[in-house]
Amino acid sequence: YGTQDSTDDFRRHFTKIYTGLQVNTFTLSFEEGMEVKATVDAVCRKAHDAGDNYIPKRNVTTPSSLYNHTVSGLSTALTTEDTKPFMFSDGSIKAFGQTLGRVKSGTLTITNNLTPQRYIGNYDRTITSAHTAGQRQYELSLNLMITDKVLWTELRGQNEYSATNELIELSFEKDGVSNDSFTIKLDDYMLTTMDIPFPDDKGPLEVAITAQARTLNDCTYTGKWVIQG
Repeated sequence: YGTQDSTDDFRRHFTKIYTGLQVNTFTLSFEEGMEVKATVDAVCRKAHDAGDNYIPKRNVTTPSSLYNHTVSGLSTALTTEDTKPFMFSDGSIKAFGQTLGRVKSGTLTITNNLTPQRYIGNYDRTITSAHTAGQRQYELSLNLMITDKVLWTELRGQNEYSATNELIELSFEKDGVSNDSFTIKLDDYMLTTMDIPFPDDKGPLEVAITAQARTLNDCTYTGKWVIQG
């Protein structure tokens, strides 16, 4: 959806409607001194041209009309604190049964490996018949400082972790805001790569690691936003 200018006239709007959306790739990234960010890559089954009488919803300006959802008994509008971003400094990461305390940046990538499919007998060229999902993949990449030999040991051991107390756990909460947090837990994982570059003689030893998981053990969110899907 886009508009040609500031005139609130539907004839000046350029509007396309996409239906049948499915998320193909979700990437959560965090870096020291920055907000937590997410990137979503979605594929759709069809793109529609808006009809002549289609008027995009407008004149919706008050916070209560925009965000006044009822979720688990909550019916109040979002406040300024609710719209604050999650920060890197308010997060924690656990893996291999311990907290990783020297993480400088990282990304969590979840990929559904969707493949658009068309079948014989489907004569509508404007629509994809279906999206076939492949094996879902979970990949966590971290850049951190070396504080002990645990990572080296786990890389050489190549054991797949499945114990409850050894999950990969990513947690973020908002500083000064109560009941606003999310947690992602991954199970059945193993460390697949570890890159240790030669540092300058004036800096600490850092490492880049990649871990892959087979199972999303749990994903929870506490807050006022509505999660669809």
